Amino acid sequence: MATVKSKKIKNSSKRAEPAESIVSGADPQTLAQTAEHVKFRALVDHSADFIAMVGIDGFFQYLNRSARQMIGEPLEGSVEIRELEQVLTPQSWRQYKKTVLPTITSTDFWHGELACWNLLTKQATPVESTLFVVRDPSSKEAICYAVVLRDITQRKQLDDQIRTQIGIISQAKSEIETKHNELLQLNAELEKVNTGLAQLASTDSLTGLNNRHAFELRIVDETARCSRFGNPCSILLLDVDHFKLFNDSYGHLEGDQVLREVAAVLKSEARTVDFVARYGGEEFIFIFPETDAEEAITAAERIRSSVASHKWPVRAITISGGVATWSTSAPTGWHLVSLADQALYASKSAGRNRIIHQKNLTTT
Repeated sequence: MATVKSKKIKNSSKRAEPAESIVSGADPQTLAQTAEHVKFRALVDHSADFIAMVGIDGFFQYLNRSARQMIGEPLEGSVEIRELEQVLTPQSWRQYKKTVLPTITSTDFWHGELACWNLLTKQATPVESTLFVVRDPSSKEAICYAVVLRDITQRKQLDDQIRTQIGIISQAKSEIETKHNELLQLNAELEKVNTGLAQLASTDSLTGLNNRHAFELRIVDETARCSRFGNPCSILLLDVDHFKLFNDSYGHLEGDQVLREVAAVLKSEARTVDFVARYGGEEFIFIFPETDAEEAITAAERIRSSVASHKWPVRAITISGGVATWSTSAPTGWHLVSLADQALYASKSAGRNRIIHQKNLTTT
């Protein structure tokens, strides 16, 4: 196939054919006589798309009204523009020579995007472009190239708007995700603080054991479990022997250290299921879940012995304890503490450094 000439138009008396001149090699007068040609011509002339026929020599043979309007030519009469090179922007012309023309040569067809100039506005118009070879039905020789261009300015503007909106949405999404992550982090920190506050609210500051408030909450759960399932539980209320005398003799700082060391021994002797707390002053308390009276006495004796055998830096320290076990006649935590307190008093009265269960109070 012949290539389109790229030379510039010089001043010449030769003008582009008016719209009535159509495909090269055809007889316009003969074609105009047929109704089909008239219909076809009207359809092409008034199409909203740029439609042109370019001869093998590279000169326009026909431009419809939309084509003339797109490139800034009068709708009727001759035109100044005669070559395809004058219609395309420099970049599109380079694309035409490098890509479009070789494709048409090999396949008779090309479709893509180009840009054309308007001589009046000096503005480029983006166009969806279709170019194909028109061949003689008999000889199959190329007669001309058909060029169909569709203005896609609004489509490009809409695409730009869509991309802009997508960018805005993406940025907003990113900001929301950032804020969400910050909120998650703040929630995690708040949860950590709340956990710390809850721990502080339930922890004795001197010994690090659970405090009395924590015990009171826990014993409600344990006694409720006993009432529901009939399983036993026991408590041990213990007191550091002669602690007031120790404070008077060695001072409160030494007394506080004794309480810390007693708490450490108690914690080391507690089973995983056991609950140990500082009840107040020099008093400590255990909850033994799933533990009957005999098992509770055994556990309490082990704890008492461990405290007594501990290597105390100032002088020997011992504890006295009272044990109480849940029953239907002592169904609440208040009942158990009251009974354990009576047993503790009995231990002290009996000489201290001992454990007594409330069930033995009548025989002790």
